[in-house]
Amino acid sequence: MDDAVTGKTLASYACALLWMACVCYSSPALSADPEPPAISKPFNLPAQPLATALLAFSKQAGVQLIFPQTAMPEHRITAITGDYPPLVLLAQLLQGSGLQYELSGEHTVIIYPLAQPSEQQEAVLIEEILVTARKRRQRPEQVSVALSVFDGSAITALGMANPERLAAQVPSMTVKSPYATSNPVFTIRGIGYNSFTSNMSGTIGFYVDDLYLNSSSLLSFDLYDIERVEVLRGPQGTLFGRNTLGGAISVVTRKPKQSFDAYLRIDKGNYQYTAVQGAIGGGLSDELAGRFAFNSRRQQQGFYENTLTGRNHGEVDINSWRGSLLWAPDDKLSVYAKVYALKDRSEQWHYDVLGTRDPNQPTQSPLLGEIFEQPCQAWLQDDLVGLQQSCVNIKGYKDTDGDPYKGKFSLDPIVETDTQGGVLQVTWQLPFAELQAISGYQSFDKILEEEFDASPLLLGDNILKDDIGIYSQELRLVSQGDSAFEWIVGGIYSDEDIAASVLTSGRDRWGTDILVDYRQKTINQALFSHVEWSLSSRWRALAGLRYSHDRIDFNGTTQNLDPFNNGTVEVLTVPVAPGVVTATNDSISYGAWSGKLGLDFQASDHWLWYANVSQAYKSGGFTGYWLILPEDGEPYDEETLTAYELGLKWQLPAWHMVASTALYYYDYRNLQQVSSTAAGTFLISNAGDIRASGLEGELRWQPSSRSNIVLGASYIDAVYYDTQRGDVQLAGIRDEVQQDLSGNVPVNSPQWAMNLAVDYRYPLDNGWSLSFATDAAYQSKVYLALDNLEVKSQQAYWLYNGSIVLAGPDERWQLSLWGRNLADKQYYTEAFSSKSSGLLMRVIAPPSTYGLALAYHW
Repeated sequence: MDDAVTGKTLASYACALLWMACVCYSSPALSADPEPPAISKPFNLPAQPLATALLAFSKQAGVQLIFPQTAMPEHRITAITGDYPPLVLLAQLLQGSGLQYELSGEHTVIIYPLAQPSEQQEAVLIEEILVTARKRRQRPEQVSVALSVFDGSAITALGMANPERLAAQVPSMTVKSPYATSNPVFTIRGIGYNSFTSNMSGTIGFYVDDLYLNSSSLLSFDLYDIERVEVLRGPQGTLFGRNTLGGAISVVTRKPKQSFDAYLRIDKGNYQYTAVQGAIGGGLSDELAGRFAFNSRRQQQGFYENTLTGRNHGEVDINSWRGSLLWAPDDKLSVYAKVYALKDRSEQWHYDVLGTRDPNQPTQSPLLGEIFEQPCQAWLQDDLVGLQQSCVNIKGYKDTDGDPYKGKFSLDPIVETDTQGGVLQVTWQLPFAELQAISGYQSFDKILEEEFDASPLLLGDNILKDDIGIYSQELRLVSQGDSAFEWIVGGIYSDEDIAASVLTSGRDRWGTDILVDYRQKTINQALFSHVEWSLSSRWRALAGLRYSHDRIDFNGTTQNLDPFNNGTVEVLTVPVAPGVVTATNDSISYGAWSGKLGLDFQASDHWLWYANVSQAYKSGGFTGYWLILPEDGEPYDEETLTAYELGLKWQLPAWHMVASTALYYYDYRNLQQVSSTAAGTFLISNAGDIRASGLEGELRWQPSSRSNIVLGASYIDAVYYDTQRGDVQLAGIRDEVQQDLSGNVPVNSPQWAMNLAVDYRYPLDNGWSLSFATDAAYQSKVYLALDNLEVKSQQAYWLYNGSIVLAGPDERWQLSLWGRNLADKQYYTEAFSSKSSGLLMRVIAPPSTYGLALAYHW
């Protein structure tokens, strides 16, 4: 992309120079001693149980400890005060406890028993996963934020091959893809959006190794060789920034470590499915470690059949890789560098399409011949069965096979993407704080074809092209040590460039083709701070503040290409001459404050109550789709969310249980949504306001060393209100007057949802084991469009997945039998209509899939 990262501020260059200074200053190559001795640090550890002492040690040493909290031996330490090398002190703490430690890469230490206990002595452990939801390493139970976290083994066991599959196991979270396999849209607690354009950012911030992915187009990738995924629910505007009204999803890839580590996994499944995934890593020198990971996924038989050609359709062909280096010359400085690439040469899935016109009332058009303009009774009565039985599209076509995976398609669409990028993270331990510097760049190119009408006709088949470049630079200072006052300050600069086009083939709809071509550049700059103050041994106050400024430049046109020499034609009831129909060249700037106030109460060592109020915003923008009327090029306004939350996190060590619950109330203003204009095209506008309240909870229980249970549930009551003042126009959706949204339920927001995951390991002779796992997800009825029509809804359903794993000694190799959507449930994840073509389009989810997997770990 040309000029993808132009316009960098002096602050960006200053950041880069500061990194270089950090590296040069701390590099042992510039020191007289090639191998400096271990550096001592001050410690103050009162006499206390070993478990709490290790947590205090972790904070004061600035390292990450991973250990089985609920299985700590009954061991106490005497008071320790003074300067010690961290590892020397850790060995002293563990002396006589029956535990030992092992280094695991940068600032990470794993603690485990000296020997495996016998079957009769086998302890029950709840694995600790440390998170960085507040930009510092903490246990999830310490963080007063509603969050779900999955480590790499859970992601593999639950079959989370891509980000979309996270939603089934996260309370209050749903996902849909308007293009079936591309542009996933996430909704958390009713906060989401329904746009299919690449230039509109979502309401859920998505991050991979701290690099913000600004467009839903960038979220169609595979999860492989992952350390963990954190899903934060509720506004995260202070530390994560803009476009995080509903929450944030943070993916952390596995980093290099000094010890050798490698694995290989091969999957074979139905629909000629083959997947190969692996990684290898280890120390390259005393200071440098590297890692290389790869993933290849192919499905040579699609779910769909084109009965017009007899061809199977929907193949998948995705290949990606990632290489990384971690340089840690001493215990103060670490530099992590990552490069990655993805190549997708798949086929786009088809829609399941129904007509909405009356087959008994044809009219004649001089240009198009016989057409059907009158809505059928089933459409007016919101009757899905009637639509399936009797209605046609504007040209009188009706799909009669009744199979959502079959059709007479004029196009077998493709989706081709190429992604390259890199991330650089520098961490430097200063005397008073930790300096974190993160820079990232990603380029993305995509061609996506859309068989709009699922028929032999050309009523709106599309070819979409995206060329996206993103660059970001962030600096953070994070206080260190076990202090009553903890703080974070930082700043970020990002430059996003999107060049996109949409070619719509409307031969049988208007007698012409329409081309949209636009470029959008967004510059975001922000400063932020977050502080936590221990008022007493039990009370803690939190405050955060962020100021963000966005500038968006948009330049685009809509053109009538007139390939059939029909001259002026009527497009969406508007006479359109050949050439440029509308042109938009505009800029907007937004400056906004985001903030958070909170109070934590540590009722006991295992009970944490918290309450907070927070506010976040999402800037306005422009509609990146074809516009027929000049006024459609006007920008839409920013949206804001004020959230109130009361939560509880508790642990029951005797029951080996960890649980959390949260109660919230949202006031969501100026909601941005895609709607249908009076002319019949799609337009992004402000749909009004939403009030939402809800309750959710999660529980992790390990009733024995062989079994695990994870349970989540959520309830939400959300409705639109005060929509009369909004800009949204729903005229013509059912050939009625403009519809008032007041009382409607937000898109993709089921009132009830539940998730469950259970696994059990049965030991066999000679170190072998057999494991059984199942996971299930339930959601109640959900509306897939603003108008809340029944024909655009999905009724309540359950989904079931499962696996059986045979593991060898030490689990070095594993043979798995897995299945997804075991009940072969047919359900829809998206629905929208087109007035001018007389169509209702729906996206159906994949059918049942199953397969075998063989994995080996070195």
